[in-house]
Amino acid sequence: MAKDLRGARALIKKHGLTDLGELIENALVPAVFIDRSPPGTTRAPAKASRLGGLPALLSADDWPNADDRPLFFLAQIDLAKAPHHHLGDSGLPESGLLQVWYDGLRERLKNPTSSDIGPNVLTCTYQDSDTSLRRQPYPEIDLDEYEEWGQPWEPFTECRIKLKPALSITATKKLSLTRDHPEFDRDEEFFELQSQLLAGDAQHTHQLLGAFRPLQADPEFEAEAFRRGVDPFRKMSQADRTKLRASARRSKWRPLVVLTDDDENRGMVAKGPLLSSPGFSFGDGESLSLWIRDADLRKGRFDNTYTAIG
Repeated sequence: MAKDLRGARALIKKHGLTDLGELIENALVPAVFIDRSPPGTTRAPAKASRLGGLPALLSADDWPNADDRPLFFLAQIDLAKAPHHHLGDSGLPESGLLQVWYDGLRERLKNPTSSDIGPNVLTCTYQDSDTSLRRQPYPEIDLDEYEEWGQPWEPFTECRIKLKPALSITATKKLSLTRDHPEFDRDEEFFELQSQLLAGDAQHTHQLLGAFRPLQADPEFEAEAFRRGVDPFRKMSQADRTKLRASARRSKWRPLVVLTDDDENRGMVAKGPLLSSPGFSFGDGESLSLWIRDADLRKGRFDNTYTAIG
């Protein structure tokens, strides 16, 4: 992991990319690595940052839902613990709780109204941490409405987390580097550099802010399309696609939170990795990322977010 330019330079040298060091340095942006700890024997305070477990809410009535389906609770981030000095003028609130929720029951519906996953499979809520919050249990549901397969309706394994300063590489600058400098086409070295800049040798890459490019998605384009009421996956003219991309650039979409799938570690339970993870499983996607416009982040409009699956 690299939290400053000195650490980044060491990793650039380690991966044999010194000749491109200046180009890479100019593409670096601050991020926050969400470092998880193994599950503890005692529960953390209600307002503490964590993956999985139970959320801190004012009452059970505050549990969010989608079309009357309650959402899975994925994460709670105490923003007062974020390294704001590292992030600079990020627009992130200095305090409060950011909570992330997952519409995992949708795929288990016996009579779905649509097969589309939709742009809001992830949502987030924000609340003042000074309020009288306490842990709330998962609501009861009518199991007859859902198939037996899929993610069971129960909390993910609770893991305490720490928010650590890290660095990431902006996707747009990386693409321009590749286009303008063919010698930069060293995918394996670059991938390892990206991973270690953010997470070091950790087996996961959960993050807050920074830069992120899913393997199977074009998040800025998709988010802008959904914001404008356009299906980004339908056929459209090249002119319309170009206009939409230009609009997406003006909107300045940013990854708010990125959570990665733990499913690939399930075969290693005996060796331990899954035992130190919340057990997230997102179907075919390796990650779920929540995207927000810079202007909305600065206004605290956390309801204006869109999900990318990749």
